[in-house]
Amino acid sequence: MKTPVDFKAIRRKLAEAERAVQPSAELTRRLLAERARLVALAGERARAPEPEMLSTMLFSVGGERYALEVDYAREVIELTSLTPVPGVPAFVRGIFAVRGEVRSAVDLAAFFGRPGALADLTRVLLAEHRRMEVGILCEAAIELLDVHKDQLNPVRDDSLRSMARGVLSDGTIVLDGAALLSNSRMIVG
Repeated sequence: MKTPVDFKAIRRKLAEAERAVQPSAELTRRLLAERARLVALAGERARAPEPEMLSTMLFSVGGERYALEVDYAREVIELTSLTPVPGVPAFVRGIFAVRGEVRSAVDLAAFFGRPGALADLTRVLLAEHRRMEVGILCEAAIELLDVHKDQLNPVRDDSLRSMARGVLSDGTIVLDGAALLSNSRMIVG
């Protein structure tokens, strides 16, 4: 014979268990106050102004001058060999090794669909953002250049607009390193 189920006793035990795991009013107040403090702190950080000056690495590609913030430019190295890779987009000129790591070599002129061919493939600007690292082929790494944000003019070229911070009066294109290196076209696989 089956024993009857005492639903009232089960409900009573469930209610006791719920009360046992409920935080006290004081603990709830402290947790909510801490959460509010952290949310306010995050909001203050989000409103922090961007620096007025950008420290950049100036380099040339296909006869054009580009500047990349030094936060994204790891180093400039000599390119000793470049291995072509079939089946990749045309802007990926190949792969090369640096300290035992294989990196892709990117031609920015081809990436942006601009005319101009690289004349001298002997230098690579290693650029990095979040775990994405590529080698930007360049003819020359010219200098470090501090750019004041007031010097930046709007980008008129649609192919560059989403990946550039602006253009200097001499035509130098100041790249947005984060936007460039996180662009989905850069991920070839």
